[in-house]
Amino acid sequence: MKINEVRALAKKRGLPKVPKTKKLIIQAMQEAEGNNPCYNTGYSSECGQDECLWLPDCQTADSKE
Repeated sequence: MKINEVRALAKKRGLPKVPKTKKLIIQAMQEAEGNNPCYNTGYSSECGQDECLWLPDCQTADSKE
Protein backbone atom coordinates (compact mmCIF):
# COMPACT_ATOMS: atom_id res chain seq x y z
CA MET A 1 0.00 0.00 0.00
CA LYS A 2 1.16 3.50 -0.72
CA ILE A 3 1.53 6.07 2.07
CA ASN A 4 -1.60 8.01 1.05
CA GLU A 5 -3.67 4.83 1.17
CA VAL A 6 -2.27 3.96 4.59
CA ARG A 7 -3.04 7.45 5.92
CA ALA A 8 -6.60 7.27 4.57
CA LEU A 9 -7.11 3.86 6.20
CA ALA A 10 -5.78 5.16 9.53
CA LYS A 11 -8.20 8.09 9.43
CA LYS A 12 -11.06 5.78 8.42
CA ARG A 13 -10.27 3.56 11.40
CA GLY A 14 -10.39 6.59 13.68
CA LEU A 15 -6.78 6.93 14.73
CA PRO A 16 -6.79 10.18 16.67
CA LYS A 17 -3.29 11.22 15.64
CA VAL A 18 -1.76 9.88 12.43
CA PRO A 19 2.05 9.65 12.54
CA LYS A 20 4.10 10.91 9.59
CA THR A 21 5.78 7.74 8.33
CA LYS A 22 4.15 4.65 6.85
CA LYS A 23 5.94 2.42 9.35
CA LEU A 24 4.67 4.37 12.37
CA ILE A 25 1.12 4.67 11.00
CA ILE A 26 0.90 0.91 10.47
CA GLN A 27 2.41 0.20 13.89
CA ALA A 28 -0.20 2.53 15.46
CA MET A 29 -2.99 0.67 13.65
CA GLN A 30 -1.56 -2.69 14.74
CA GLU A 31 -1.49 -1.50 18.34
CA ALA A 32 -5.04 -0.12 18.12
CA GLU A 33 -6.17 -3.55 16.89
CA GLY A 34 -4.56 -5.19 19.92
CA ASN A 35 -1.68 -6.65 17.95
CA ASN A 36 2.04 -6.39 18.48
CA PRO A 37 3.24 -3.22 16.66
CA CYS A 38 5.96 -5.09 14.81
CA TYR A 39 5.58 -3.78 11.24
CA ASN A 40 8.94 -3.48 9.48
CA THR A 41 11.01 -4.30 12.54
CA GLY A 42 12.73 -7.29 10.93
CA TYR A 43 10.66 -9.88 12.78
CA SER A 44 7.73 -10.45 10.39
CA SER A 45 8.53 -14.14 10.01
CA GLU A 46 8.53 -14.55 13.80
CA CYS A 47 5.63 -12.28 14.79
CA GLY A 48 2.98 -15.03 14.87
CA GLN A 49 0.31 -12.69 13.52
CA ASP A 50 -0.57 -14.72 10.43
CA GLU A 51 -3.92 -12.94 10.02
CA CYS A 52 -2.35 -9.46 10.09
CA LEU A 53 -3.41 -7.27 7.18
CA TRP A 54 0.14 -5.93 6.92
CA LEU A 55 2.05 -9.23 6.87
CA PRO A 56 2.71 -9.42 3.09
CA ASP A 57 3.80 -5.76 2.96
CA CYS A 58 5.84 -6.20 6.13
CA GLN A 59 7.73 -9.19 4.77
CA THR A 60 8.55 -7.20 1.64
CA ALA A 61 9.71 -4.22 3.73
CA ASP A 62 11.84 -6.49 5.94
CA SER A 63 13.55 -8.00 2.91
CA LYS A 64 14.63 -4.52 1.73
CA GLU A 65 16.67 -3.87 4.88
